[in-house]
Order: sequence, then structure tokens, then C-alpha cells
Amino acid sequence: MRSESSSSIQDRPNPVVSLDKVSHYFTTGSLRTQVLYDVTADIWPGELVIVMGPSGSGKTTMLNLIGGLRRVMEGRLRLLGQDFPPGNDSTLRRLRGRIGFIFQHHHLLVSLTARQNVEMGVPPACSPREARQRADAMLRQVGLEGHEDANPKHLSGGQRQRVAVARALVRNPELLLADEPTASLDGQTGREIMELLRRLARQQGCAVLIVTHDSRILDMADRLMYLEDGRLSSFAPVTSAHAAHLLTALGPVAASGGMSALLLKMNDPEFLDMARTLAAESEQFLNVMDMGSTTSAREVVGQAMRALLERVCSRLHAGEARLWMDSSDNVHCLIGVPDRGGVAPPLLKEVMRGSAPVLHPHSLYVPIRDREHEISAVAEIRGEGLGDEAERVFRDYARPLGIMAQLYERLDK
Repeated sequence: MRSESSSSIQDRPNPVVSLDKVSHYFTTGSLRTQVLYDVTADIWPGELVIVMGPSGSGKTTMLNLIGGLRRVMEGRLRLLGQDFPPGNDSTLRRLRGRIGFIFQHHHLLVSLTARQNVEMGVPPACSPREARQRADAMLRQVGLEGHEDANPKHLSGGQRQRVAVARALVRNPELLLADEPTASLDGQTGREIMELLRRLARQQGCAVLIVTHDSRILDMADRLMYLEDGRLSSFAPVTSAHAAHLLTALGPVAASGGMSALLLKMNDPEFLDMARTLAAESEQFLNVMDMGSTTSAREVVGQAMRALLERVCSRLHAGEARLWMDSSDNVHCLIGVPDRGGVAPPLLKEVMRGSAPVLHPHSLYVPIRDREHEISAVAEIRGEGLGDEAERVFRDYARPLGIMAQLYERLDK
């Protein structure tokens, strides 16, 4: 299935990168090893896509194919509107000139100044004076004004990576490829580099493709894709295939408070698949309760439930949503949007004793069932003009919400 992004990106007429059933092999003597299997994806102008996956999964190979550093063996690759690689070397060079590269270890020349390193990325047609002006302007944009004449070995790791970003963007590329750009940086510097990439790329209308193991920056992506054993998935489908790893993988994102921002970037089908996946993994967690840090898992589940309620509010144009739990005859608000304040409505006990949603002119109450299919909570949605459609929309979210709520309560004890 071809990966999709947000509606604003989908409406663009042409992707910057289009991979269609691309496969690749490495050959050693008579041994032929397949490293990519039918990879299919589109990447759009202005989009920042992060590709995750374990070492040896084929991430760098895919990046090299898109950058024209390897030739496609099977399938079709279109780059900037042209089949790639093109039929002649001059066209290949022109296409490569429209791509920027950032590497994990920056690859700056220590015999040159910061300005001279950036000038190496300027198109050859520019005069020396124009190259210097463009290099200085780009160094200002990345926050290195006053360091133009500095030698790279006298700059910090973050400053060297900023020079590398400037070198990649000074040619105004239409596509930026980055291989582990934050791996050697501390968390704060890595996020600063990512924010810089995102801001400058969007100013230039540039698509950005990043391969990384760095879970600290996942929430900054417009879209996540996962590559394992040479097979690529969009974020939502892959979580279904790899349940039992998601709580751990998203732990650092939740710790930084970025879960809601990450989940709300997904379209509705992706989001619902994510919610169901977290519910499935929560159910596994309830069965075993032995997968490491319960604190990390609780943060993931809590922020995912809040994002789920925010999504429901958005879809129903509702102003408030709360999940009321009934434990030991004590009804309390577990998660709320915008907050957990308020007094439990008298109607809650009645809804919990029943089995059907209750619709009032400005409120919808939906019974929520746990892993054992027992009613353990009630979701309260408040908004103007709620009708039968609101109940239908919420029905898809009820089961994931119940499983995650049960795990959240257990982890809180």
C-alpha cells in the first residue's frame, strides 16, 4: 500500500520522490542477497519524513538509491518528475544538483573555513562573489554569523552540523536527504538541528527524508515510516505488525511530552490503526506486566488516550471530552480535554449500569468496556448539535480507549 500523508500534502500534484515496488540486491561472488523488497512510497514537497528501523534493515541503501548513489535494480524510481536514473550522465548531474545531503559525521573539510565548506555546496555557475554572499547568508540563517572564518575543528559538534546543514541548503535543493543527522549530538542540540531543518526546508519548499535510530526526534516528523528486513511500511500499519514494541519505542517521545503532537499529525485511518495497535499492546501488557519500564508505558498510554479524545473532539466539533472511570465505587476523571476538572454527571451511574450510549442535546455518554468486555468507564463528549453521527464516529474509538484505560489504571497502582 502506498504511504499517504496529510490532506494538504496529498493535494499536491506531483511527489518529489516516488518509489514503486523498488527492490535491491547485493552480490558477493555467486551469493545474491536481497536488501529491499518492493518498497513503495511517495514523498511530497515541504514534507519531513523520518524512516526508522533497526541496523541492517536497508535504510541507507534506500537513501543512496534516492540520492542517485546506486542504481535501481528492480521497480521504478521517479525523482523530481523524472525517471531515475536518467538515460545520460548530464541529466543525472543536473538532478543530483537539485538534491542536498547531510551525513551523520558532517564530512567537513578541516583545511577549509566554515564559509569555504558551505561554498562547496553552491552551484558551479555562481561567481566567487555570489558564492561567498550565499554562503554567508546561509550561515546567518543557521545561527553561525561571526563564525564564517572559523575552522571546523574549533567548532562544537552542533555548530559543525549547522555548517553541514548550511552546505546542503545553500543550493536551494528540492530534496534533502539526511543520514542520522542527530546521532552524534545531545538531545537538545539534536532537536535544534531538526527544528532548523524543518524551518529552512519549508521556507524553501523542500522535501526532507531522514533515516535515523534517534527516537528523541520522532515527534518532529510530518510522517513516520518503518523499514525492517527491507520492507517499508507507513507508521500506522507497521505498528500492527510489530505490536509488543510500540510502548517501548514511543517511551522517549512520551517522556518529552510529544505524543499528542505526533499522533495528531496522522490522518484518521492511520490514527485509528494506531489506537487499535496501542490497545492490542496494552492488552498484552495486562497479560504479562513484565516489559520493562512501567513509567514509560504509562506516559505513552496516557498521552495516547488524550490524543484520542482530542481527535474525537476535532471530528465532532466538540468542546470537551472526558473519560470517567468507576473503580471501587469511586467515579473519577481519568483523562480530560481540555482538562480533568469538573464534577461527575449524575447520569454516569445510569450509563454504566446500561449498555447503550445516551445522547442529550449537548452531551453524548458512551459506555466503555475493558479487556473482559465489562463496562468500566464512560466517555463524556460535550458540544453543540451532537447527534446520531457522533455516536457512530465514537464507536470506532471506544474499544481502544477501554483497553488503554484499563492498563493506565493498573500502571497507576
